[in-house]
Amino acid sequence: MRVLYYLVASAMLLAQSSAFVPSQNQGTVSRTRVVTSFGLLDFFSEENRQKRQEEDRKRREEQEEVQRQILEMRQNPEKEAEYYARVRVRRKMIMDGKDVSGFQVMKDEPANGEE
Repeated sequence: MRVLYYLVASAMLLAQSSAFVPSQNQGTVSRTRVVTSFGLLDFFSEENRQKRQEEDRKRREEQEEVQRQILEMRQNPEKEAEYYARVRVRRKMIMDGKDVSGFQVMKDEPANGEE
């Protein structure tokens, strides 16, 4: 009985399938160029290797700049006080339920263009 059920279910699925049915536009010829990406094989190409190296270099430079700013802030009491003032304002805004995602205080930049 179970085998009969599977055969009927398979027959119904095959009847609804259109995987091997010829398309309606057989008379037209398409002359578009298809550029394919091979995924894993593209990983080893010289161009992609250079692109990855450039992205790594940029990311490393950005991280070094952030680290330099942190070290500078720790050595300068005025900059440290400014940073903690911005943190307090940001935390207060979050506690008040305000959206601070696009607010100037979220960035470690002086508010109102001051330095």
